[in-house]
Amino acid sequence: MSAHRTELFSDAVLAIALTLLVLDLSIRTFQASQLQGTLLHMWPTYVAFIAAFFYVSVMWINHHFAFARLNSVDRGYLTLGRNDHHAGDVRIGPNN
Repeated sequence: MSAHRTELFSDAVLAIALTLLVLDLSIRTFQASQLQGTLLHMWPTYVAFIAAFFYVSVMWINHHFAFARLNSVDRGYLTLGRNDHHAGDVRIGPNN
C-alpha cells in the first residue's frame, strides 16, 4: 500500500488535534473596561495553548520528514507500527 494514504490519515488526525486545542480557549462575560484584566487572568490558558500547539506542530513536521523516506507500508506497519503510537502521543501529549 502506498505510504501516501497513511500520511494523509495521520495529517487528518494531527489537524483535528490542533483544532481541538482551540476549544479550551474561551472568555467569560466581561465589560469592555475589563478586557485587559480578563485576558491577563487567563494567561496560563493561552501559554498552555501555545505550548501544546508547538508540541503537536513539531510532531507533525517530524512526521512529514519520516514519511518522505517511505515508499510503501505493509499490514504490520498499519496495525502495530509507528503511526498508531504517533496518534497516541498526540492524544496524550498535550493533555499532560
